[in-house]
Amino acid sequence: GRAAAMFDRGMARMEAGVANLRNALVTAAGAGGLGLLIKNAIDSADQLGKLAQKSGIAVESLSELKLAAELADVNFESLTTGLKEFNRSLTEANDENSKAAQIFKQLGVDIRAGPEEALRQFAEAISKLPDGATKSAVAVEVLGKAGANMIPMLNQGAAGIDKAAAAARNLGLVISADFAKQAEAFNDNLKLLGKQSEMLGISLGSKLVEGLTSLTGALVKAAQEGSLLLGIFKELIKLDLALLS
Repeated sequence: GRAAAMFDRGMARMEAGVANLRNALVTAAGAGGLGLLIKNAIDSADQLGKLAQKSGIAVESLSELKLAAELADVNFESLTTGLKEFNRSLTEANDENSKAAQIFKQLGVDIRAGPEEALRQFAEAISKLPDGATKSAVAVEVLGKAGANMIPMLNQGAAGIDKAAAAARNLGLVISADFAKQAEAFNDNLKLLGKQSEMLGISLGSKLVEGLTSLTGALVKAAQEGSLLLGIFKELIKLDLALLS
Protein backbone atom coordinates (compact mmCIF):
# COMPACT_ATOMS: atom_id res chain seq x y z
CA GLY A 1 0.00 0.00 0.00
CA ARG A 2 2.80 2.41 0.88
CA ALA A 3 4.64 1.52 -2.31
CA ALA A 4 1.49 2.14 -4.38
CA ALA A 5 0.95 5.50 -2.69
CA MET A 6 4.58 6.47 -3.34
CA PHE A 7 4.21 5.46 -6.97
CA ASP A 8 1.00 7.50 -7.40
CA ARG A 9 2.53 10.58 -5.79
CA GLY A 10 5.75 10.24 -7.80
CA MET A 11 3.90 9.80 -11.07
CA ALA A 12 1.65 12.77 -10.34
CA ARG A 13 4.70 14.96 -9.68
CA MET A 14 6.44 13.79 -12.84
CA GLU A 15 3.35 14.33 -15.00
CA ALA A 16 2.77 17.74 -13.47
CA GLY A 17 6.38 18.71 -14.10
CA VAL A 18 6.21 17.74 -17.76
CA ALA A 19 2.85 19.47 -18.17
CA ASN A 20 4.26 22.63 -16.59
CA LEU A 21 7.22 22.54 -18.94
CA ARG A 22 4.96 22.10 -21.95
CA ASN A 23 2.85 25.03 -20.84
CA ALA A 24 5.81 27.26 -20.02
CA LEU A 25 5.69 28.92 -23.41
CA VAL A 26 2.01 29.70 -23.01
CA THR A 27 2.61 31.23 -19.57
CA ALA A 28 5.59 33.25 -20.77
CA ALA A 29 3.84 34.54 -23.86
CA GLY A 30 0.79 35.72 -21.96
CA ALA A 31 -2.78 36.11 -23.17
CA GLY A 32 -4.05 35.72 -26.70
CA GLY A 33 -2.89 32.16 -27.33
CA LEU A 34 0.53 33.30 -28.53
CA GLY A 35 2.23 30.57 -26.51
CA LEU A 36 0.15 27.92 -28.24
CA LEU A 37 1.19 29.34 -31.60
CA ILE A 38 4.83 29.09 -30.54
CA LYS A 39 4.42 25.45 -29.44
CA ASN A 40 2.65 24.64 -32.71
CA ALA A 41 5.53 26.24 -34.62
CA ILE A 42 8.02 24.11 -32.69
CA ASP A 43 6.05 20.94 -33.45
CA SER A 44 5.76 21.92 -37.12
CA ALA A 45 9.50 22.55 -37.34
CA ASP A 46 10.15 19.17 -35.73
CA GLN A 47 7.87 17.43 -38.24
CA LEU A 48 9.47 19.17 -41.20
CA GLY A 49 12.95 18.31 -39.95
CA LYS A 50 12.05 14.62 -39.81
CA LEU A 51 10.36 14.79 -43.22
CA ALA A 52 13.48 16.40 -44.70
CA GLN A 53 15.50 13.37 -43.59
CA LYS A 54 13.01 11.00 -45.24
CA SER A 55 12.36 12.90 -48.48
CA GLY A 56 15.75 14.41 -49.29
CA ILE A 57 14.14 17.85 -49.66
CA ALA A 58 15.51 20.75 -47.60
CA VAL A 59 13.50 21.98 -44.61
CA GLU A 60 13.15 25.44 -46.15
CA SER A 61 11.69 23.99 -49.35
CA LEU A 62 9.38 21.72 -47.37
CA SER A 63 8.01 24.81 -45.60
CA GLU A 64 7.08 26.20 -49.00
CA LEU A 65 5.56 22.91 -50.18
CA LYS A 66 3.56 22.71 -46.96
CA LEU A 67 1.86 25.99 -47.82
CA ALA A 68 1.21 24.82 -51.39
CA ALA A 69 -0.42 21.69 -49.95
CA GLU A 70 -2.52 23.64 -47.47
CA LEU A 71 -3.79 25.98 -50.20
CA ALA A 72 -4.91 22.90 -52.13
CA ASP A 73 -6.54 21.35 -49.01
CA VAL A 74 -3.96 18.56 -48.89
CA ASN A 75 -3.25 17.58 -45.30
CA PHE A 76 0.24 17.19 -43.90
CA GLU A 77 -0.10 13.43 -43.52
CA SER A 78 -0.77 13.03 -47.25
CA LEU A 79 2.10 15.38 -48.08
CA THR A 80 4.46 13.41 -45.84
CA THR A 81 3.46 10.05 -47.31
CA GLY A 82 3.56 11.37 -50.87
CA LEU A 83 7.02 12.89 -50.57
CA LYS A 84 8.48 9.76 -48.99
CA GLU A 85 7.05 7.66 -51.81
CA PHE A 86 8.28 10.18 -54.39
CA ASN A 87 11.80 9.80 -53.03
CA ARG A 88 11.42 6.02 -53.22
CA SER A 89 10.25 6.30 -56.84
CA LEU A 90 13.25 8.47 -57.73
CA THR A 91 15.58 5.86 -56.24
CA GLU A 92 13.79 3.08 -58.11
CA ALA A 93 14.04 5.07 -61.36
CA ASN A 94 17.83 4.70 -61.29
CA ASP A 95 17.07 1.31 -62.80
CA GLU A 96 16.24 2.22 -66.39
CA ASN A 97 14.07 -0.87 -66.75
CA SER A 98 11.86 -0.05 -63.76
CA LYS A 99 8.29 1.15 -64.05
CA ALA A 100 9.17 4.37 -62.23
CA ALA A 101 11.92 5.14 -64.77
CA GLN A 102 9.48 4.63 -67.64
CA ILE A 103 6.87 6.91 -66.07
CA PHE A 104 9.34 9.71 -65.36
CA LYS A 105 10.76 9.41 -68.86
CA GLN A 106 7.31 9.67 -70.46
CA LEU A 107 6.47 12.68 -68.31
CA GLY A 108 9.78 14.39 -69.05
CA VAL A 109 10.97 14.39 -65.44
CA ASP A 110 14.73 14.58 -64.94
CA ILE A 111 15.44 12.27 -62.01
CA ARG A 112 18.98 13.63 -61.76
CA ALA A 113 17.75 17.18 -61.08
CA GLY A 114 17.22 16.45 -57.38
CA PRO A 115 13.97 15.68 -55.53
CA GLU A 116 12.78 19.28 -55.29
CA GLU A 117 13.17 20.12 -59.00
CA ALA A 118 11.96 16.67 -60.02
CA LEU A 119 8.78 17.26 -58.01
CA ARG A 120 8.21 20.58 -59.80
CA GLN A 121 8.61 18.86 -63.15
CA PHE A 122 6.31 16.02 -62.07
CA ALA A 123 3.64 18.47 -60.92
CA GLU A 124 3.89 20.37 -64.21
CA ALA A 125 3.46 17.16 -66.20
CA ILE A 126 0.56 15.94 -64.04
CA SER A 127 -1.22 19.30 -64.35
CA LYS A 128 -1.32 18.86 -68.13
CA LEU A 129 -2.96 15.45 -67.97
CA PRO A 130 -6.77 15.34 -68.12
CA ASP A 131 -8.44 14.54 -64.82
CA GLY A 132 -9.47 10.94 -64.59
CA ALA A 133 -8.27 7.41 -64.11
CA THR A 134 -4.97 7.83 -65.95
CA LYS A 135 -3.89 10.83 -63.90
CA SER A 136 -4.87 9.11 -60.65
CA ALA A 137 -3.05 5.91 -61.63
CA VAL A 138 0.16 7.81 -62.44
CA ALA A 139 -0.03 9.80 -59.18
CA VAL A 140 -0.59 6.68 -57.09
CA GLU A 141 2.21 4.80 -58.86
CA VAL A 142 4.72 7.55 -58.06
CA LEU A 143 3.37 8.92 -54.76
CA GLY A 144 1.84 5.80 -53.24
CA LYS A 145 -1.54 5.84 -51.55
CA ALA A 146 -1.30 9.61 -51.05
CA GLY A 147 -1.12 10.20 -54.80
CA ALA A 148 -4.84 10.69 -55.35
CA ASN A 149 -5.09 13.08 -52.39
CA MET A 150 -2.20 15.17 -53.72
CA ILE A 151 -3.69 15.72 -57.19
CA PRO A 152 -5.23 19.13 -56.28
CA MET A 153 -1.75 20.32 -55.30
CA LEU A 154 -0.11 18.80 -58.37
CA ASN A 155 -2.74 20.37 -60.61
CA GLN A 156 -1.29 23.78 -59.71
CA GLY A 157 1.76 22.82 -61.77
CA ALA A 158 5.25 24.19 -61.29
CA ALA A 159 3.95 27.77 -61.40
CA GLY A 160 1.50 27.09 -58.58
CA ILE A 161 4.19 25.55 -56.41
CA ASP A 162 6.50 28.49 -57.12
CA LYS A 163 3.73 30.96 -56.27
CA ALA A 164 3.07 29.25 -52.94
CA ALA A 165 6.80 29.20 -52.23
CA ALA A 166 7.05 32.94 -52.83
CA ALA A 167 4.05 33.52 -50.55
CA ALA A 168 5.63 31.42 -47.82
CA ARG A 169 8.81 33.46 -48.01
CA ASN A 170 6.95 36.79 -48.04
CA LEU A 171 4.80 35.79 -45.07
CA GLY A 172 7.79 34.57 -43.06
CA LEU A 173 6.53 30.98 -42.98
CA VAL A 174 9.81 29.39 -44.05
CA ILE A 175 11.38 27.29 -41.31
CA SER A 176 15.16 27.06 -41.22
CA ALA A 177 17.10 23.84 -40.84
CA ASP A 178 18.57 25.13 -37.57
CA PHE A 179 15.11 25.83 -36.12
CA ALA A 180 13.98 22.34 -37.14
CA LYS A 181 17.01 20.78 -35.47
CA GLN A 182 16.47 22.71 -32.22
CA ALA A 183 12.74 21.90 -32.26
CA GLU A 184 13.48 18.20 -32.61
CA ALA A 185 15.92 18.34 -29.68
CA PHE A 186 13.38 20.26 -27.56
CA ASN A 187 10.58 17.75 -28.17
CA ASP A 188 12.95 14.84 -27.60
CA ASN A 189 13.88 16.33 -24.21
CA LEU A 190 10.20 16.58 -23.29
CA LYS A 191 9.73 12.92 -24.17
CA LEU A 192 12.75 11.95 -22.06
CA LEU A 193 11.37 13.91 -19.11
CA GLY A 194 8.06 12.16 -19.56
CA LYS A 195 9.86 8.82 -19.24
CA GLN A 196 10.70 9.63 -15.62
CA SER A 197 7.34 8.26 -14.47
CA GLU A 198 8.02 5.05 -16.40
CA MET A 199 11.42 4.83 -14.73
CA LEU A 200 9.79 5.19 -11.32
CA GLY A 201 7.44 2.30 -12.11
CA ILE A 202 10.33 0.10 -13.20
CA SER A 203 12.31 0.96 -10.08
CA LEU A 204 9.46 0.21 -7.70
CA GLY A 205 8.35 -2.84 -9.67
CA SER A 206 11.80 -4.41 -9.62
CA LYS A 207 11.88 -4.11 -5.83
CA LEU A 208 8.35 -5.41 -5.28
CA VAL A 209 8.03 -8.13 -7.89
CA GLU A 210 9.83 -10.82 -5.84
CA GLY A 211 7.57 -10.30 -2.86
CA LEU A 212 4.46 -10.06 -5.03
CA THR A 213 5.41 -13.28 -6.82
CA SER A 214 5.78 -15.09 -3.49
CA LEU A 215 2.49 -13.68 -2.26
CA THR A 216 0.51 -14.62 -5.37
CA GLY A 217 2.15 -18.06 -5.40
CA ALA A 218 1.03 -18.61 -1.82
CA LEU A 219 -2.51 -17.49 -2.72
CA VAL A 220 -2.61 -19.88 -5.68
CA LYS A 221 -1.39 -22.74 -3.47
CA ALA A 222 -3.95 -21.88 -0.82
CA ALA A 223 -6.70 -21.83 -3.43
CA GLN A 224 -5.61 -25.20 -4.79
CA GLU A 225 -5.39 -26.76 -1.32
CA GLY A 226 -8.70 -25.20 -0.40
CA SER A 227 -10.32 -26.87 -3.39
CA LEU A 228 -8.76 -30.19 -2.35
CA LEU A 229 -10.05 -29.86 1.21
CA LEU A 230 -13.48 -28.89 -0.08
CA GLY A 231 -13.53 -32.06 -2.20
CA ILE A 232 -12.59 -34.20 0.80
CA PHE A 233 -15.36 -32.64 2.91
CA LYS A 234 -17.90 -33.32 0.16
CA GLU A 235 -16.89 -36.96 -0.05
CA LEU A 236 -17.11 -37.30 3.75
CA ILE A 237 -20.62 -35.87 3.70
CA LYS A 238 -21.60 -38.33 0.99
CA LEU A 239 -20.17 -41.16 3.10
CA ASP A 240 -22.06 -40.02 6.21
CA LEU A 241 -25.31 -39.85 4.26
CA ALA A 242 -24.73 -43.34 2.88
CA LEU A 243 -24.10 -44.75 6.36
CA LEU A 244 -27.17 -43.05 7.74
CA SER A 245 -29.32 -44.46 5.03
